[in-house]
Amino acid sequence: MALKSGHRVVPLVFEEAQKQYEQFKAYKTGTIRLDPDGWFLTTSFISFGDKYYDFKFKPSDVVIMTYPKCGTTWTQEVVLDDDSQS
Repeated sequence: MALKSGHRVVPLVFEEAQKQYEQFKAYKTGTIRLDPDGWFLTTSFISFGDKYYDFKFKPSDVVIMTYPKCGTTWTQEVVLDDDSQS
């Protein structure tokens, strides 16, 4: 199966699936890998991956992007004004 992004969905099977299940016990629905990048995701990503790819931003949208654990919440507080928090 291929996604609109060009990635191929590869289900994890046998030893690799067992290893991932042991390390990530919360993912009981299965896991996949996206080739060629090798990203590891839960199988539920298949149902909404193409929706993310086709998402269209509006000119008024504000996108906040930070590296994990590098001040995302702080950045949101700086960007949002007082009226939008009520």
